[in-house]
Amino acid sequence: MIGTAIGILLMVMVGPVVLRDGTRYGDARTPAFAFDAQGIQVDIPPDPGTGVTPVRRFVAWAEVGDIEGSWGEAEPYRAVSDAVDRAEVRLARGDVSGARALLEPLSDRYLGQTGPTSGAIASMLAFCRVLRSEPAAAATAWLAWRRGVGPERRWIDPETSLMPSLPPVWRARDARGLLLSLGEPSTLTPAEDPAAQLVRMYAMAASVAAGEDVGSHDGPETRLRADPGVRFVWEMVRAQADPEPAGRRGARDALLRRGRTPGPAWQSAWVHLGVGVSLLREPDRIEADAGAAELLTVVLLHQHTAPGLADLAADLAVEYFERTGRAEHAEAVRTMDMAALSGWLPAAPPTDDAAGDETDPMTEPSQETP
Repeated sequence: MIGTAIGILLMVMVGPVVLRDGTRYGDARTPAFAFDAQGIQVDIPPDPGTGVTPVRRFVAWAEVGDIEGSWGEAEPYRAVSDAVDRAEVRLARGDVSGARALLEPLSDRYLGQTGPTSGAIASMLAFCRVLRSEPAAAATAWLAWRRGVGPERRWIDPETSLMPSLPPVWRARDARGLLLSLGEPSTLTPAEDPAAQLVRMYAMAASVAAGEDVGSHDGPETRLRADPGVRFVWEMVRAQADPEPAGRRGARDALLRRGRTPGPAWQSAWVHLGVGVSLLREPDRIEADAGAAELLTVVLLHQHTAPGLADLAADLAVEYFERTGRAEHAEAVRTMDMAALSGWLPAAPPTDDAAGDETDPMTEPSQETP
């Protein structure tokens, strides 16, 4: 996958590459190194007399502490290496503002590329943007991480590669922002792999939230539905976007079956969100009210499951009640949201897999200034 980064350039250096952990690569026998915007390629020479071919390794810029003697033509990437490493350190200690200040200047250059440095930047930016209540920008970064080579992160589910804070459910204003960054579903390239399919489905959900007609859609190919993240997202999107009532009902049934199986708390929150926003768009008032009730479940029971989920559910419920002329209901939702956030109302009991886990991977860290 490294080859999908950008073109490789060659440079000659007089000293070794020194990683931040103290490892050194290169000596008089290996003076040439290849590099690009994602990192540097090093050859580990074999032991003398063995005749074994050198082992080739690609090192992301954040791992590179120094190139002794001279960085040469790689000098522009010294600042990238330093910024990404410092951002990792700041985010690890909970300094979200400081990490973001280092990463945002790199976003225009790196989120459109594929490789380990792009993956590190994109995944950290996704988390920082979520905590700043910018879901569209966060989704753009997470989808960039999903497209390529990136590190595992505690705020991204390892089984599905989905980010619990970023369900395919949108407020209208955020939907328009996502469409501006991704493009309309019809203008996107064919979804030939799970990552591309996720981009198309998130754009489709955003189009629905923005009030646009997306028409009929057969959904992902069978081979792509084997991916657990693609399958879950398609159930969520079909429940909102299918033009046929039977299709939306079938997608809701699939979500409800998923909700009855053991799983992490964020999965339950997504199910309530998906079913709720689907029912809100049904013409029958009783069904739409049932959708609002699903959203209130998220408000009451999932305040701390993942940043942003409860606020999203509350905003959608408030908008629905205001649209249907029930301002007192909307105000009650706002009060309920504040009470649940403040702990005045009981939260959801921990699931079996969460019991005893003292480090919730989606708990918001402290936010220091740079």
